[in-house]
Amino acid sequence: MQLKYNMKGDFVYGDLWNVDSIFRGRGIGKKLLEHAFSSVKKAGFDKLYARILLKPIHNEISVRINEQLGARCVQKIKDGKYVYGIYLAELDKLLFQEKIAINSLKKKWKS
Repeated sequence: MQLKYNMKGDFVYGDLWNVDSIFRGRGIGKKLLEHAFSSVKKAGFDKLYARILLKPIHNEISVRINEQLGARCVQKIKDGKYVYGIYLAELDKLLFQEKIAINSLKKKWKS
């Protein structure tokens, strides 16, 4: 497996994130990823990379959640029979930040 995409600067790399099957379909994965993005940003990093399995099993849910939050596939890499997408979340540019700010305001209004 050879990574050709140039990962410049400081970043965090996430891999093997999972929500147990009995808890899927409740938005937990998206909330976890939003929390991870927020935590990484608060720690002073602007980039988060994630490896997502594309073949032989396409992890459609992870791809969809990452893309909904603004991450994009910057490279596909092959490792034997597996193909992975390397997804980049540039945390300064993501739409999820607006959502977090709105949710924060909602919590304040409820108080």
